[in-house]
Amino acid sequence: MKLSIITPENKIYEDEIKRFIFTAIDGEIEIQDKHCDLITVIDNCQATIFQEHSKKEINLSGGLCKVKNNELYILTTKAEFLNNIKANS
Repeated sequence: MKLSIITPENKIYEDEIKRFIFTAIDGEIEIQDKHCDLITVIDNCQATIFQEHSKKEINLSGGLCKVKNNELYILTTKAEFLNNIKANS
């Protein structure tokens, strides 16, 4: 699945991922490959991007999430990556 994270200034991330976990206004959501179409509001949160052999943590300052045709778009006011962390599996 393709993930794009976009702020008002620029596109800060675009890559193929395995899954994405974040907090929406009504609770935690995990988006995986072939997820159904979805639009939801993102709460201020620390989200996790899972790739083949690694994961990345990113702070999101609210925004919108759109999933369509196996593409995930995160539109947020501000996004800041934390240190990359090696996944155990």
